[in-house]
Amino acid sequence: MSPRREVHTRAFVLYRRAAGEGSARVSMYTEHLGLIAPLATSGREERSKLRAHLVSGTRGTYSLVKGKGEWRITGVVGARTSYYECSLPEAQQAAARVVGLVGQFVHGEGADPALFEAVWDFLTVVPTLTPQDVTIAEYVAVLRILAALGYVAKSDETEVLFGPTYSAALLAHAAEKRSVLVKAINTGLGASGLD
Repeated sequence: MSPRREVHTRAFVLYRRAAGEGSARVSMYTEHLGLIAPLATSGREERSKLRAHLVSGTRGTYSLVKGKGEWRITGVVGARTSYYECSLPEAQQAAARVVGLVGQFVHGEGADPALFEAVWDFLTVVPTLTPQDVTIAEYVAVLRILAALGYVAKSDETEVLFGPTYSAALLAHAAEKRSVLVKAINTGLGASGLD
């Protein structure tokens, strides 16, 4: 019998689906493991303490245990749901699109720090942005995701957009380079075959 392995890692939830009587299979992208689909035992039941933290767009530090061939969610700390934090409908929709994009593009690859940080930082900052900045931040997030997946190459014009944050200065610069940004995104989506 192999020893149980417990991991505490930052993660964001892509989606969940029913698994058995009251459990849920949760697709999440984690900082250390990449894309996984752990089981949340009784995660759909009203009495479950995890239930509210298994919603698409939720980010937090999840406790995971490796059991007999599968991961299980045992707890979460500091969970925040971007959709509920966002007062602007534009921000809620942008968060949903970015999370959906990750779910569409990532299928079983290992952990990618650039991809994880691009999405984590976006989900953290999007509730605080103005409607104009939400759109630009979403473009930057999509560009960073496509670059992390190898569909967009950094160029002299886009290099500055790959910084570690979504600061006001970066978003202002991205707004000035909007046409270059959109062209790079469209090229990446075309290269992916999923446009």
